[in-house]
Amino acid sequence: MTFSTKTTDLIKKITAPHPNIQLTIGILHKGQMAFHLFNHTGEIPYVPHIYEMGSIGKTITASLFAKYVHSGKMALEDSMAKYFPALDEARYFPNLRRLATHTAGYPTRYPMDAWGDAFRYVWTVLRGLPSPNPSMDEKNILTLVNETKLQDKDYPWSYANFGIALLGQAVAQVAGKAFLPLVNEFISQELALSNTTVGALPAGLLQGYTRKNRLQPPWLVDEKELIIPAGAGFTTTAQDLLHFAKLNMENALPYLPLCHETYAKVTDKFHMGLAWWKIVNTSAFTFHHAGDTDGFSTALAFSKEKEMAIAILYNNESKDAQGRYHLTAGISEELANK
Repeated sequence: MTFSTKTTDLIKKITAPHPNIQLTIGILHKGQMAFHLFNHTGEIPYVPHIYEMGSIGKTITASLFAKYVHSGKMALEDSMAKYFPALDEARYFPNLRRLATHTAGYPTRYPMDAWGDAFRYVWTVLRGLPSPNPSMDEKNILTLVNETKLQDKDYPWSYANFGIALLGQAVAQVAGKAFLPLVNEFISQELALSNTTVGALPAGLLQGYTRKNRLQPPWLVDEKELIIPAGAGFTTTAQDLLHFAKLNMENALPYLPLCHETYAKVTDKFHMGLAWWKIVNTSAFTFHHAGDTDGFSTALAFSKEKEMAIAILYNNESKDAQGRYHLTAGISEELANK
């Protein structure tokens, strides 16, 4: 595919400041896949790379949840308390639909698991030391849940890793298996994503870099760290992301359409499926999700009607979510006009 001048300029804006960047753009259009690779000088011969996926992993967790809803083992309106024996079912806790749509009432940046950890965090930051990463095992997660008093209502949309972590743990409770082996089995056996995993560092994972081009160590998920895996601990390739998009576009698994319904209306143009962001009244893509880690940035979008999907992955931290969104939208608009 030959990109327009506008799209090429957006790619240059992302790549030019970063001498170590490897930006992959994967395109699926009417059944045909194509891949492009860029560094800071421009387009280079394509070779596949493995990237940290970031929060696009939430859509995999939601797909696993949808499988259990479809089979009747779980229900969208179930209270999360049903799946955690340590919680009092007589008290209100958010239902699973609210966890999956970021409307449960949990904040984007959840507090530390104890005031002592919060104090240590502030103290180390003030001293210029690396911030601590207190373990968020099931005990600490449930302590936070019990200490957070919420009302039985759909709260204003607030992106929350914590809510997706709870959703993943609820599914694990039903499956009778820890989340990491459960979701890895789901990825390999049902989604058939051969280069996607969570909880281990794959051979060939690219080195990630900060916005200031400093080398960033890879994000190795601890088995006891239950917040990260369900929402952001995955690694993947552009091929796997496009295959995952294709499964969704074709409703290839009977439970995937559950993820595409509207469960929360955030604005007139932005609705929520199960983890998927639904862009309403657009000529381009409909479903979208993006991801960020300390060394990687990603985006995945698709449209069933236009028979297209776009995957964008690069090994530099980015705070310019709008720039990534505009690049995705620009490519999808070019495809829609073909």
